[in-house]
Amino acid sequence: MADAKTEKQKVQEITEKLEQGIKELFESEKYKTYLNTMSKFHNYSFNNTMLIAMQKPDATLVAGFKAWQKNFDRHVKKGEKGIRILAPAPYKIKEEQEKLDPVTGEIMLDKNGMPITEEVEIKIPAFRVVPVFDVSQTDGKELPDIGVNELSGSVEDYEDFMQALTEVSPVPITYEDIEGEVKGYFHTTDHRIAIQEGMSQSQTVKTAIHEVAHAKLHDREQNQDIDAVLDKDRNTKEVEAESVAYTVCQHFGIDTSDYSFGYIAGWSSDRDMKELKSALDTIRKTASELITGIEDRLAELQKDRAVEQEQNKESILLIQNDDLTKYSLVSVMGMDRQELMDVLSAMSEDDKLSIQAYLESKGAWTTEIANENTKEFGEYHLDVRYNTDTEELVDMKERKAIYDRAMEPVAAGDVVVKFSGSMGSEWEISKITNMSPDEVKKLLYDMALLNESEWDGDYNAYLKEHGAEMTLISSSAGLNEHAPQFFDFAYDADTGVSASTELSAIQQAENLINRMEHGATVFTDDERNLIVNYNYKLDDMEKTRELAEKLAYMIENQPVNEALTVIDAQAEIDALPDGRIGLSEMHEYGYSWNEMLPLTKDKATELFGEDVAVYQLHEDGSETLIEDSEELKEHEGIFGVEKDDWSAYLEHQSMKQELEESPANREAQLLFGSEDRFGIYQLKDTEEARDIHFMGMDYLESKGIAVTKENYDLLYTAPLEEGTSLEDIYTRFNIDRPADFRGHSLSVSDVVVLHQNGENTSHYVDSFGYREVPEFTKELMAEHTKEQTSVIDETTEILSEIAQEHANDEPDRENEVFLVNYNEWREVSTLDLEQNYFAIDDPYADGDFRLLHLQSQIKDITPAGVHCDTYEEAAAALYEAEREMANMPFNKENNIGFYMVNGRTQLERIMEARQLQKHMDIDNDKVSYYVIADLSTWAENSSERSKLERFDSISEAMEAFQAYRGKDAQYSDDKARTTFGVSVHGIEFDVIHVKNNENVLSLDFTHSSEAKESKHFMDDLQTLSDSIGIDKVRVHRDMTPEEVKDFVKRRFEHQLKQGGLDDISLYMSRFDTLYEQGKMEKLMPTANQKHIEENVPITEWDNPYFEVKEPEQMAFSIKDKFVSIQTCTEGYDYSVFDADYKLVDGGVYDNPDISIHAALKDVLEDFGLSEQDKRIPVDYEELMEKTEAVERERLSERIREEADSVVADFKAKTEELFNGINGQTQDDIEQTVWAYLQSKLDEYEIDVELVDVVVSGSRCRGLEKAGSDLDVVVEYKGREHEDDLFNVFNEDGLMIGGVKVDINPITEGKTGTLATYLPEVESYLAEKQAMQKASAVEAIPEKTITLTVAECGEFHSLGEFHENIASVEEAIAVWKSIPPERMNGIPSIGINIHTEGTERYEDVEMDILSGKVIDLEVLDYVPDITDDPKAIEVIAELIDKLPDIEVRGSLEKWQAAILASQIDQFSYDYDTYQYQDTVEDREAQVANITEDIRNGNTGYLNDFLNAVISEGVREGITDIFGEGVEIDDSEAVQTARRAKELLDKLAEYKPLAKVEELEEQNYNMIDNVLNNGAEKKEQEQIKGRISIKEKLAEKNMIGQIRQVMPHIKDSDMEELGEQVLGKLQSMTDEEFAEISLEAAEDM
Repeated sequence: MADAKTEKQKVQEITEKLEQGIKELFESEKYKTYLNTMSKFHNYSFNNTMLIAMQKPDATLVAGFKAWQKNFDRHVKKGEKGIRILAPAPYKIKEEQEKLDPVTGEIMLDKNGMPITEEVEIKIPAFRVVPVFDVSQTDGKELPDIGVNELSGSVEDYEDFMQALTEVSPVPITYEDIEGEVKGYFHTTDHRIAIQEGMSQSQTVKTAIHEVAHAKLHDREQNQDIDAVLDKDRNTKEVEAESVAYTVCQHFGIDTSDYSFGYIAGWSSDRDMKELKSALDTIRKTASELITGIEDRLAELQKDRAVEQEQNKESILLIQNDDLTKYSLVSVMGMDRQELMDVLSAMSEDDKLSIQAYLESKGAWTTEIANENTKEFGEYHLDVRYNTDTEELVDMKERKAIYDRAMEPVAAGDVVVKFSGSMGSEWEISKITNMSPDEVKKLLYDMALLNESEWDGDYNAYLKEHGAEMTLISSSAGLNEHAPQFFDFAYDADTGVSASTELSAIQQAENLINRMEHGATVFTDDERNLIVNYNYKLDDMEKTRELAEKLAYMIENQPVNEALTVIDAQAEIDALPDGRIGLSEMHEYGYSWNEMLPLTKDKATELFGEDVAVYQLHEDGSETLIEDSEELKEHEGIFGVEKDDWSAYLEHQSMKQELEESPANREAQLLFGSEDRFGIYQLKDTEEARDIHFMGMDYLESKGIAVTKENYDLLYTAPLEEGTSLEDIYTRFNIDRPADFRGHSLSVSDVVVLHQNGENTSHYVDSFGYREVPEFTKELMAEHTKEQTSVIDETTEILSEIAQEHANDEPDRENEVFLVNYNEWREVSTLDLEQNYFAIDDPYADGDFRLLHLQSQIKDITPAGVHCDTYEEAAAALYEAEREMANMPFNKENNIGFYMVNGRTQLERIMEARQLQKHMDIDNDKVSYYVIADLSTWAENSSERSKLERFDSISEAMEAFQAYRGKDAQYSDDKARTTFGVSVHGIEFDVIHVKNNENVLSLDFTHSSEAKESKHFMDDLQTLSDSIGIDKVRVHRDMTPEEVKDFVKRRFEHQLKQGGLDDISLYMSRFDTLYEQGKMEKLMPTANQKHIEENVPITEWDNPYFEVKEPEQMAFSIKDKFVSIQTCTEGYDYSVFDADYKLVDGGVYDNPDISIHAALKDVLEDFGLSEQDKRIPVDYEELMEKTEAVERERLSERIREEADSVVADFKAKTEELFNGINGQTQDDIEQTVWAYLQSKLDEYEIDVELVDVVVSGSRCRGLEKAGSDLDVVVEYKGREHEDDLFNVFNEDGLMIGGVKVDINPITEGKTGTLATYLPEVESYLAEKQAMQKASAVEAIPEKTITLTVAECGEFHSLGEFHENIASVEEAIAVWKSIPPERMNGIPSIGINIHTEGTERYEDVEMDILSGKVIDLEVLDYVPDITDDPKAIEVIAELIDKLPDIEVRGSLEKWQAAILASQIDQFSYDYDTYQYQDTVEDREAQVANITEDIRNGNTGYLNDFLNAVISEGVREGITDIFGEGVEIDDSEAVQTARRAKELLDKLAEYKPLAKVEELEEQNYNMIDNVLNNGAEKKEQEQIKGRISIKEKLAEKNMIGQIRQVMPHIKDSDMEELGEQVLGKLQSMTDEEFAEISLEAAEDM
């Protein structure tokens, strides 16, 4: 086609789209967010960058522990180890300095001419180690990126695509588990591609193409233009590779833009995308090559795949009889399911005799998998089933499709019909999806009217002919025959048509549920029962359908609202008067009036007894009002109650219950009720009752304290069963308390009141038994008597006066007298100013009247605590308050408990006293103090109550408080212990309570105007805060919204449990949504329930009274740990110790902007602690001293243990290997030497202490030779020098068993301890033993290398074959002598290695030259040749002498490895001990040297060998002239010759010409000029020998710095790095060895 685009045009379009996509990304908000986040990461110094790289080379983004939380909303994973770096920790000191003139800058002088000094604060730089963490060590909020999102999804024909890509790749592709985040890489040395396994198909394809692009574009061996490859930087290479990957993927329909755009943008150096633009031609060319290659291979693979699929057709056939007593399971190869069905359908009777033979005759290949006699089992997916008895042939896949269609959900508009045959023998249920219920109903009725002549009875055919689209749901023929049935209509061959609406209410509900759950379970058992019960009780199918559909919808879409639906539905059911009968039963009975609710006889009898109108219901739909109980008994049908009567009855019951449950009525019921009852009174939680809590009667009498009603509350009352004693009550309320009892166990100081036979008695619970308290009874009775007299009189008097005042204000108002009659409830209207009533008429009351409105005693003038200067103001305020509370129930919990019993005179007297006291307080601001050691003893039945100690001085009071305070740590409860109190003008109140070892401020003083107006007290409060500290404050507050919600949630849970639900978890999970929708109002707490008292940290309290100073350091004991925290420059330094003062963890909380308390809270949470855990304050300095002491002791102990272990292990090994001397053991010798040494010390009166004596040297390991001395080392303590003691100990020449003893004294200050010295001895002896063993090893068998020449390289037996050729020249001559016209094969030259002492067939033999090619790459698989230096030399000579032969590969890597191994062995032989000291991994050492030889970095090797040669010549001359040794016999000269041979080999080695080699040569040339061109000073002779390890260290440091340099963005640091490189390159070996690296101040 003319318009068809070429491959080149398609690729160009894709690359243009790529360029535009990246440009848009650079301009996006997403890119700005990415840059903003990256800017928050700290730019670490050069030194810290090196530290991070050494500890975690794969680190990318690094930040501190708290920085991850604060700046990035992430947290460090548990168990992750920090990366240790250095952080500035400067500290400040003050010192005297000469003062400078601010203008001239000169030193200022005083009048005597002396410099003026001043104290200045200076900053001293210091550093400390801090941990940081990489992003890979954290979890939390995702960091923004620029869109490099891992691809997901599948790729069409994935396996074929990857196979094609693998075949067009220039290098092999493998899959492996790659560490870190890398998804793949191209290995430039091994020439292979590795792909991360386990990725998505899309990501795998994209990554593989990316790496193939690297292999094609950036492999030096693949590209002839090596310079072009080397000129490309890393950015350009990554942009090229990803662009090729994007282009190829786009061509094949794989969209990688989500990944590729961000990746390419990330590797672009700037927004100009110069890397992409400069490489577009290369990208397009490479992409086109890959596309063409992949498409060609795909075509071939897919062609092969089609052939393979045709050959791999398989079907599973089951041949069976009816009862499966005989069957055969057959695999049919070569036929698919449809082909098998067609073939079996065409069987003749003869064919059926052997179905397998028949199938094979049709071209199939059959295998019987199993039959009735086999015992093997497996899982097979049947395709076809054939029944030999019925000859039924079933397509199992088609049957499965029918079943799947049958199990599809039934839609709301579908009409379901059940068809039943005669007598219900057979049935089918189908759904009709395209007709309305009326249309289906008409069709069914029309069908029922047909006679036999008009149709054949096939209802399916009839309905379909009339347009019905039908799907079979279930049938008696085996399709879902046991599933629950449901239908809209039923067609029965015998009875005709019926509808589901004709079913009972229960059956209709079940029919609805079965329909909705067809194919999938929707409801729980509880929900199914609810739906059925709902329809049974309410008999409303439409509402039941709405309920079921609403539940189903909410379960699927709004599960949080389901609980409310269930509760509402259950509430409708519960609203019926009788749970044992429903409306459906009443309707079926024949009664259908909607305003009547059904009753059983039992419920009707109960309501009739409550004077509720009850009716007999009749089957004809009429009803009869029941006049007497006989009519109830006579009626055998259903009863009823009208809805309005039932509602009125419920309202009455509710009001009655509310009245009965009020405290006043409960108490009246106890004292004046007709039945016997008992009540339990317990002390109020007030200051007045504190003195008698849990105190026995003897104590009360000794103190003259009476048991008075005003200190008690009635907590419980219940009927008193006959025969119940006081002891029975005591036992019950201690062992098996009733569930509704809210008090504490019956205890001393409680009062039990009995109402028996109309009499009341009160009984005090004593330490032993009970004591009757008649006065308590009298107070109870008097209180209720006063209610009928005093309250009326006093209230009437006050209110009348108030009424008169208001009458003056409003003369038109009629004022009525306040009247109350206690014998009956009646409407009372008084002071009808705003239609407020103080009593309410109640027609259902039983005559026991209680006044509802009166307010409390006049202690604080009015209930609201308002201070009034005149009686009139006070009375008016009281009246206003009472008006607001007139309709509140009588309830002591809301402070309406005390009645107003004082008249005008009492009120005036109180006011006058208050005014007088107020003036006295102003003139005399007097404050005193008291301390109580343990306040809890005042509330307990304690024989020794803590006394109240009074003080006039606050300092004395604080001293006493602190003394008692220190003893409180033993207590772990929440009781108030040590107490500090204050008396202001005679008014006393506690200020500080010690609870849980914390100082808790009491706010009693805030309720006293005297205290708040006292400057003296306020100053003392500040002193207390500053001197002894305040940790928390006891505050009164209302619930927070979260606490209110939690309160409602607990109530909601309780209601659900009370409702009898088996599983409430589903409903509880929906609570949040119900609450947010405001559907929980009925469960909200009352005003009193919202009121909370709690201890809060003093720093979180809005404190208007005094200043709380932030401590600089704190320490606590929490659970089994100690925690300390102090301020520092970055924030707060914290440590956590265990119970033994050992450090568990610590760090720096790097946020100085928050308080120390807030920082402590976060620290505690990190360690699994919280503010709710008990915290015992401890002295910070004392804790630090203890922890430091423990750390010192632990360190000393560890050192001692390690030292003891080292010495013990050494002696134990000696005991095992020691060869006794004349029968003396090691232990005998050590004791002998000890005694000898002690005698010498005594002889010379030397003041040293012997620590231990140990046999050492060669004899301690059985390595001695004849005549060897016995070496003994002794550790001592003292000031004597080791050399002096050596002379003393060895002057006599101690001999043991004829063996001379050499005694070597050591001490910690010089040579060291035995613990440090013996490991060196052990190392020396081990080396000595190894050298002895090495010398005893048999000589390595000699190997002989010869050459072979074959006329036929493939088969040596064809034509000439020459072997045992000694030289390369001879082998080449033989090879050339073979006439080329011979046709026996390709002539070859091979190598043979024969090991002495082995058979010839064990020789290693291989052709090296074949035809005109020498293939060296195959040597990778023959290490016996590549590991033999002589063999490599022979091959090298062969290559050298045949310059015209093509050589594939290179000997370079094996030549380098062999030479590196020889140099390493020489270094080892030259100075074995120094080699072991400096080389940790010998294999790594050889690998490093090999790599350097290959790259030409051999300068340090040349230096080493030259130094050895110079030293060897110098020492050799000394040997010759000093000892008279021949030069050839000198060991030093022989060593120098070995070094010279290696130096010559280094010079002969010619690696591949590479840029790195040229740079190294240039560097070496400059280095030689710098080092050799200048005049050198005479240097001292080097004591230690030269080490290759030191040379490698110098080279590696220079290399590491060079690697880091491109990543340094700071210009100053870049300049510093260049200076360091210059200095390192100009240093001598000796100068480099003396370098001491230290951390720089500037981080």
